[in-house]
Amino acid sequence: MAVKVPTFDRLIKPCFRAIKALGGSASNEEIYDEVVRKLALSEAVLEVQQSGHIAMSKVAYNLAWARTYLKKFGAIVNTARSVWTITSEFSDVNDVDAYKVVEFVRNLEAQSANIKAQHEQSKNDNALGVSEDEEPEEISSWRVRMLEILQNMNPYGFERFVQLLLRN
Repeated sequence: MAVKVPTFDRLIKPCFRAIKALGGSASNEEIYDEVVRKLALSEAVLEVQQSGHIAMSKVAYNLAWARTYLKKFGAIVNTARSVWTITSEFSDVNDVDAYKVVEFVRNLEAQSANIKAQHEQSKNDNALGVSEDEEPEEISSWRVRMLEILQNMNPYGFERFVQLLLRN
């Protein structure tokens, strides 16, 4: 009989709930213990090892991926080595939708892959004689973001920013 280990996407919600239950901040070990306790995972499930990782169980490995997805979603941050904290945007949220988290992260990764592909194409185009005046999308989006930040910066912050620029 095969042992069924929860997949990373099935651990996203329990991972978030565990951090929430532990006061909004918890170490990897505390999260692991809380999830194991809440899901009442059997010893057989906990003993399944992640292939290629002698010292890591499949549950611990999948929880690491659940934390990574929650981080990319913006629900948690890694405040110190192996310590995770719920972000202020999610401090009043009791639960997350694992499907939305996975969908968001996969879209983010697809966008990143598209930007990399465009960058590679830009390099190839330049080798083929495309004008240097053309701007790759990631540069223009970076400039738009920077302009947005500067326009929304308070006067004191802008002055400090300019001072730092002039010193360098």
